[in-house]
Amino acid sequence: MLSTCRTIIGHSLSEVLPEVVPQGFLEKLDRVYQTGEPFIGRAMPIQLQRVANGELEQRFIDLIYQPILDESGNVTGIFVQGNDVTEAYQLAQEVSYQAAHDSLTGLSNRRDFAEKTDNLPSAGPHALLYMDIDHFKIVNDRCGHAAGDQLLKEVASAIAHQCQSDDVLARLGGDEFALVRWNCGREDSAALAESLRRAVKDIDFVWKSRRYGVTLSVGIACFGEAGAGATEQALGLADAACFLAKEKGRNRTQISSTTDEEVNRPGFAGGRFF
Repeated sequence: MLSTCRTIIGHSLSEVLPEVVPQGFLEKLDRVYQTGEPFIGRAMPIQLQRVANGELEQRFIDLIYQPILDESGNVTGIFVQGNDVTEAYQLAQEVSYQAAHDSLTGLSNRRDFAEKTDNLPSAGPHALLYMDIDHFKIVNDRCGHAAGDQLLKEVASAIAHQCQSDDVLARLGGDEFALVRWNCGREDSAALAESLRRAVKDIDFVWKSRRYGVTLSVGIACFGEAGAGATEQALGLADAACFLAKEKGRNRTQISSTTDEEVNRPGFAGGRFF
């Protein structure tokens, strides 16, 4: 990996690889000298130069500092071994990313959404918004799956631009999305839903010279406060509220709660009749 033009024999690590000094690798080496305990690091990020004074390049290494002891147990040297695992590390990261994200939109998938919302950061209340694109099937059926995929990507982008850095946004499947905003009550969640609906309605979706209007139905459930359910229950309530928004004419917001008579009426569960 490093250029052979560097002279290594008889020189200290700081002379051979000066770029690693500010990255803390000499401190780790000193600790092994002082304690006599080996150091093992897996896929450690390190900035290296292929040639002396060249550009820094991000690599990942498996690193071993193994102390060499004399008969009295004193450290007389350290055996250092570094194995460049950059390609394997990047592949593992890519596989991990793909397992947690929707391949079309790049948003979190249902599994990743569940994991990220499993532990509440505070007592709340928190808001869960369940979103469904109105008349998506018309575009998909009339124009084909390529048009449907493009519309999903544009809607996902419009929604993502309305999110804060700590929001959890996911595509749950089909044309359904979910968003959790922490520490957000009913009024603020309703305002958020309106901004999302406006953002989607402003999408100028054109396919093969034909323009299609795009709107969004949103169901909201607040949770985390006293008497409210956890995320899974909130997801079901928000789904049900979204279904009611569609029933009432689409392109609207419906706020739900555990005492919502419409959502909890007999024969209606999780936003669907059975």
